[in-house]
Amino acid sequence: MNSDLARTTPLERATPLVRALVATGGLALLLGILLGRPEFFALALPLLIALLLGAVPEKIEPGSIRLRSDKETLSEGEEVTIDIEAGLAGAHGCVQIIPVLPPLFHPLDAPRSPMLVPAREQLLAWRCRGRPDAATVLHFDAVFLRAFDPSGLWLSEWGENGRLTLTVLPRALAVGRLPRPRMTRALFGMHASTAAGEGVAFADLRPFAAGDRLRQINWPVSLRRQSLHANRYHAERQAEIVLLIDTFMTIGQRPDASLDHILRAAAGFAATALRCGDRVGLLEFGGIARSLAGGTGQGHYVRILHALARAAPVYTEFAQDLAALPEHVLSRRALVLALTPLADERFDRAVIRLAERGQDIALFALATAGLSPGLVRRRDQAPLVLRLWHLEREERLRALRRAGVRAVNWSPGSPLDAAIGLLQATDAKRRAA
Repeated sequence: MNSDLARTTPLERATPLVRALVATGGLALLLGILLGRPEFFALALPLLIALLLGAVPEKIEPGSIRLRSDKETLSEGEEVTIDIEAGLAGAHGCVQIIPVLPPLFHPLDAPRSPMLVPAREQLLAWRCRGRPDAATVLHFDAVFLRAFDPSGLWLSEWGENGRLTLTVLPRALAVGRLPRPRMTRALFGMHASTAAGEGVAFADLRPFAAGDRLRQINWPVSLRRQSLHANRYHAERQAEIVLLIDTFMTIGQRPDASLDHILRAAAGFAATALRCGDRVGLLEFGGIARSLAGGTGQGHYVRILHALARAAPVYTEFAQDLAALPEHVLSRRALVLALTPLADERFDRAVIRLAERGQDIALFALATAGLSPGLVRRRDQAPLVLRLWHLEREERLRALRRAGVRAVNWSPGSPLDAAIGLLQATDAKRRAA
């Protein structure tokens, strides 16, 4: 990917060497006059000659600067190479490149501000190899150059404003299964529905009837009851999944912030759901709602990853009502997988509103105590405050469950399958009761 940048006006100024020569030469002349010692004049003479020879700076004409990268899209932790090329006209000595690197871009093998000595009229080239630490959109906004003339007494500074954009996709967490949806679509899939039909999930037994296949006969039961009985199976259908991510705020320092863990979990859920043939959509909710319509296939998975890379906290005093979203954005038959750090009550209220209209919701509350060390240390100094904080979090989870939301805690270091297993065990106990 290439990016041409808009140039700012060059600024020429004296280097610190000029001040040093003036101060040293002036002091030597003053001492020679006051003390009447000729050797001080001999010391000041070469300094003054150097100042006179370099009094008129060589003209340096800045050329265009170009940024290039070997990749436009990459995953977090993947290496990328950034090339900077610049043309210079006129006499110059060494040239310093000062690129403005994005905060989440980590250089690997090059200094941030290299000093180069190109030949006259030679194209200036510098390569930086780095690695993005988190899913985001990297903007390389500007490059500044500082060129010294051959005498070292003057320098020219200018910058190139523009943008080289790289999209960093989140790393998907391993997810072996999904929560069981309460409603499915009519299309064929891999989820057992409540209706009987072709499938592998056992439903019940019934007497053998004309038209049943031989492979449906349950021989142990038939021999025991002395009459043919057939197995009934749950029909396998496609599910509609909507990933709901909380972007009201993020807790901790990136790349280990709550938003980073949520994006990786959402990517894992999307990969597993699409492998099962489900239809997957994305809804980013943080005061305003940004959505990606549901779809299937590998191409749609790439679109989901790109949408997750652009997710960012939105600080606002308002919150949109998710229950008012149109059906094509959030279907009433969809299973909503909500991912949240439980840091903003507006997200809780929006989820409860969805549950009240009958939406099937499985909420994963990310534990954030280990993501903010400074905050935890302050809480440790007051155990009562820490206990109250945990009690408030548990009460908010209970309020969500009372509203019909399947809610479970999830720690950043633990696998998502453990949280899903706990969710399904809770569902089984509720059905048994």
